[in-house]
Amino acid sequence: MKYKTYTDTVDKLKEDSNYRFLRDIEFNEGYKVSFNNSDRINFSSNDYLGLARNSEIKKEFYKNKLNIKSEFSSSSSRLLSGNEKTYKQLESYISNWYNRDSTLVFSSGYHINSGVIPAIASKGDLILSDKLNHASIVDGVRLSTADVFRYRHLDYAQLEKYLEKNAVNYNNIWLITESVFSMDGDFVDVNKLIELKDKYGLYIYLDEAHAVGVIGEQGRGLVEKENVINQIDIITGTFGKALSSYGAFLVCDKIIYEFLINKARTLIFTTALPPVQLQWTLFILEKIPFLIKEREYLQNASKYLRDGLNAKGYKIFGENHIISVVSGRSSDAINKSNQLMCSNLFALAVRPPTVPENSSRIRISLNSTMSLETLDRLIDVF
Repeated sequence: MKYKTYTDTVDKLKEDSNYRFLRDIEFNEGYKVSFNNSDRINFSSNDYLGLARNSEIKKEFYKNKLNIKSEFSSSSSRLLSGNEKTYKQLESYISNWYNRDSTLVFSSGYHINSGVIPAIASKGDLILSDKLNHASIVDGVRLSTADVFRYRHLDYAQLEKYLEKNAVNYNNIWLITESVFSMDGDFVDVNKLIELKDKYGLYIYLDEAHAVGVIGEQGRGLVEKENVINQIDIITGTFGKALSSYGAFLVCDKIIYEFLINKARTLIFTTALPPVQLQWTLFILEKIPFLIKEREYLQNASKYLRDGLNAKGYKIFGENHIISVVSGRSSDAINKSNQLMCSNLFALAVRPPTVPENSSRIRISLNSTMSLETLDRLIDVF
């Protein structure tokens, strides 16, 4: 039978309720999408600040910021002819925002994690990686030639016990973790990481993809909230979530910046972002520090929803804008998602391998423009 291996794999995915497919989605204004000819409230988007579907912001950009000569493709990598001048403006803005030496913009968060990690950690080095890190971190770790220790999620005692025995055996040790975990919505103890850094001479690589824009007074992430920006060696963030754009960035010291320009393959060998995309990103970034009320509302709405779901007796994860309602079996998560869909609530099931076995769930992403009445509706349907 032709393609038997692949057919068997797909059949097994269907049997285990882990089969995935693409849905035809039409974006609407605000936090709604159209799916199967019905408008639905979208709880599966990472548009945390409600900027991506804000027509007034788009009008402002088109009228005041979009240059008629703006190009829709760079047609080259950054190291050839693709490093259009907006890159420098954007990177300078971010460096000043974080008060750090250097910023390097990549084409996506996946490009950063899958390209930077194998560049900075090689043979003779050690990577310490939280077991619930995002798939892009996992892939970057796999591409590295360094030794790897994956510690239990947020288990700093296990991490330190390993370091006590093994730290002296390596040239460089990189501790790599998300700050806000994308599936559980919980926070890393960044001060504990710094304590370990000082004690064992580690470097810290902190992925702030789900924190940038949302956490901290100016939206600079957990590093701002905990006042540790200058104590983290590499801070990464994405433009594709709260910042409603596309691409990603890292802030670091100048020598790391220079090293990565020469060694990060996902920067060297990929087409640069379109200039018009960079202009939109810079336009949005300039607004982020002033969206204080939106961040406060998002935090309050998150507590409101967590309290409501807890009162229903559901097992939930999450400390802020990401809330997971855990069912366990994939089939149960799919059934719950279908029930929500019947009430025009778009909240999808997340299943292995995205999450560990027997922890399938409905992952809810909140949006700062959602009313409490909208959250009441979600609670009622649950």
